[in-house]
Amino acid sequence: MSTDNILYLTPRDPQQRLNLSQQIEPLLQQLQLISTPLLFRGQSHYRPGEKLFDHLTFLGCSPVVALGELGATGEEFCHIELQSSAQLAFIGGQNVKPLRCRECQHATAAWRPFIEQWQHSPLDSRWYCEQCHQPHDLLTTPWRKSAAFGHSFVKIWGVFESEAIPSPQLMEQLGQVTATPWHHFYFRGDNDQGVYTHC
Repeated sequence: MSTDNILYLTPRDPQQRLNLSQQIEPLLQQLQLISTPLLFRGQSHYRPGEKLFDHLTFLGCSPVVALGELGATGEEFCHIELQSSAQLAFIGGQNVKPLRCRECQHATAAWRPFIEQWQHSPLDSRWYCEQCHQPHDLLTTPWRKSAAFGHSFVKIWGVFESEAIPSPQLMEQLGQVTATPWHHFYFRGDNDQGVYTHC
């Protein structure tokens, strides 16, 4: 099983559906965040543009970001993918933080059963605190930048958790072109196993 590290950008409203090829791709080309296409694991991705570092703020003293080509620097290199899902999708990997009850603050680490329940009953997105049994909505639960629901995603591969954050200007421009605010989160795990949709 591969371990992929991805910085995700997505609308804050999980029900927001976007035409990525018409709304997002031209903007990212204009901002020089993406450049030429490349094929990665059978899917169309983009090489990073010349102004990648203008739009991402890397934290720490010595961030490690590989900008080489597939095969030259392994699979852990920086590139960008635009991903859309007709069905509402939950994205979560090995780094998903425990769910925390807003009433009693009890932490629940076992999030997968709640997601599996939602997969089988998509109209029921509730989860219940193990301690006080207070109901919560999965779609409005703060996943603390470790997971999210959505239809439309900009995926920046090769960025480790909390290694970089998108610039306020990038998020503002994404919000302006789509008329909806955006946020970001981090994924660590097998990309092919980290997308959950309705059964």
